[in-house]
Amino acid sequence: MATRIWRERQKIKDPERYLAQRRESNKRWRDRNKDRENAKLRAHYRDNAPELRDKARAYYAANRERILAQRKAARIASRDRQRQYRMRERRRHDAGLPPYRRHRTTTAERAEHRTAANAFFTHPLSDERLHANRAGLPTPPELIARWTRDCARARASHFLATQQDTQARLTSHVTRRSVNQLVDERHATKQAAQEAEEEARMDAIARRINSQLRTGRRRPPRPDPAAPHTPGAAPHSGGLSR
Repeated sequence: MATRIWRERQKIKDPERYLAQRRESNKRWRDRNKDRENAKLRAHYRDNAPELRDKARAYYAANRERILAQRKAARIASRDRQRQYRMRERRRHDAGLPPYRRHRTTTAERAEHRTAANAFFTHPLSDERLHANRAGLPTPPELIARWTRDCARARASHFLATQQDTQARLTSHVTRRSVNQLVDERHATKQAAQEAEEEARMDAIARRINSQLRTGRRRPPRPDPAAPHTPGAAPHSGGLSR
């Protein structure tokens, strides 16, 4: 009774926190008793299989349209999640980050990880370790510059992924720039084709003129008036002489 009253007070005081705590508590209970509950469900279905199948068929017949609509919506949502996952992985790859891998952990594992992290980050450095760190080789400047660039690229990628307005403006700007580049490229290609066509036409005209000059009739050479006279040869009659 006291527990129920306390829960009602917590629910009235902060409903969102109460619901979050209840969901977390139910999840922990399901994780602890998952195998037992699944065994109970399998036994219940095995003992009542014909009746459950008949109920499932009747429910599907009565709610066919709604079930099909829900399945279609689930497929669309699944495709959207896959597309978002691929986009996120592509951004991580472009930013030089490793693939994002997420898996379920139990409460005990999370507590163990938290304890190990606290022990690692709060462990004080000894004088020997501190002296060894300071006396070691310095980090090369090119590695520091690369790390700085990677961090800036990761922050920019995260900003673009979370700020939808900025991403939309950037996409619009890139689209307009791409369209302008495409128009300029098409104009340059058309102009180059026109210039090549005009050059080919001029070459054809030049070849035709050169051909006419080579094959035209030559005028007979005019005699030089100042040259000495040379008598022509006697005509040959073609007959026998006597």
